[in-house]
Amino acid sequence: IDEAHQETLRILEASDVDQTLVRRYAFALRFGKMNEALEILRGRILPTTSKTVHTRIMNAGSGSSWAFIPDLMNSDYIRYPYEQPLDKITIGHLGYTEDGEDKLANIIFHGDGHLLTIAPTGAGKSQRYIIPATLEYRGPMVIFDPKGEVYKETAWIRDWHGPVMKFAPFDPKGDSDSFNPLDTVESWDDALVLTNLLFEEREGGDAFWEASARDLVRGLIMYILRNRQEGRKNMRELLRLLAPSEDEFDELINDLMTSGDEKFLELANVLSAMSEKMRASVYQVARSHLDAWRSDAVSSVTESTTEAWTPRVTPQSTSLEETIVEYGHAERVGYTTTDTAVIRGTTETYYIIVPPEKIASYRSILRVILGTTLSEAMKGKREEDPPKRPFMFVFDELPQLGYMSLIEDSVAVARAAQIRLWFFVQDIGQLRQTFKKWETIIANCRAQIFFKPADL
Repeated sequence: IDEAHQETLRILEASDVDQTLVRRYAFALRFGKMNEALEILRGRILPTTSKTVHTRIMNAGSGSSWAFIPDLMNSDYIRYPYEQPLDKITIGHLGYTEDGEDKLANIIFHGDGHLLTIAPTGAGKSQRYIIPATLEYRGPMVIFDPKGEVYKETAWIRDWHGPVMKFAPFDPKGDSDSFNPLDTVESWDDALVLTNLLFEEREGGDAFWEASARDLVRGLIMYILRNRQEGRKNMRELLRLLAPSEDEFDELINDLMTSGDEKFLELANVLSAMSEKMRASVYQVARSHLDAWRSDAVSSVTESTTEAWTPRVTPQSTSLEETIVEYGHAERVGYTTTDTAVIRGTTETYYIIVPPEKIASYRSILRVILGTTLSEAMKGKREEDPPKRPFMFVFDELPQLGYMSLIEDSVAVARAAQIRLWFFVQDIGQLRQTFKKWETIIANCRAQIFFKPADL
């Protein structure tokens, strides 16, 4: 039975329409007698329905019908105060009258799934959604906060519940934590994830040069991790290797050839077989993708990683905190609690701040920081005794980050890793232009919020 008929049947079964007719309609659908089903619906049922039910049936399956107050009150989006789930965030309010008294109920989102908010510039999405959600939500969060206003308004309360990290390379006072992307790489697969985040897809780019440059950077990342001392395993060293002298290049080839690693040997053979002109072109393509990492401001906050920056262990630590609180073992593991004290847990908050005017130039840094943090969080999923509050990622101005295959892939699997994604875009066209699988992103967002839409 198609979606329109399924929804129509549900509406009729919950209405005051003659249920004998409804059963006849259902029977005809059950045995594929569509002409008979339509005749019963149009000739016998619709003439007897109320205006409200008639309107809902006419919009069945299209997703364009309005929800009425009873629909919301009976849905899982409205809960009594004593039934509020731990992982809820408020996405709206419902005003209604009960027994002659005006009341206000919160419309909440909770459980599995992701969110998508579409709102034009200046609509107030930060004030209306991101800031309130950050103040309210007690689970771990990563927030792309271009203007830094969310950090300013919410960091004080997030600090009550765990470490607060702020990655802000352009902060005028130098107030920023550090994150070294190479610290997340343990294998060739991890190096591939990082390389794909470093390289942004370019229209009209030559596939050969792009692929060769990617292979080079991936190999150099693994080379650095295995051949450099601590303090030099970072993006600055990668940039140095992309502009080598003749002696440094010869040393690289010799190290690769004698490493005993088949992939290193392949890279050495490929580089050695290239003409000097071809090799220079490959290196130039790689450097062009990593140009933003040459900034002194960026280099200073990516040479190492702040100790508390541990997204991979966040799901486990969050689950541990909830167990401690639930079973009263706080003092046994170092917590001190009273009846009124706020329990300081391990629900980390990560704020990623790059001014809007710098996003286009430093998009590579944002893609890497957000992408690797998401990848690390997915590695740290807790299958047994999962946390009751998912790890929530808030991507404000998502399309400004450019195409990220990791986003397309993660919307389908992040839920299983107890990760909740919340995307903010200006319009559907913007999403369509940025992502190849934009329809997949929309389909995997269980809550879709259109706020002051300019494109009807």
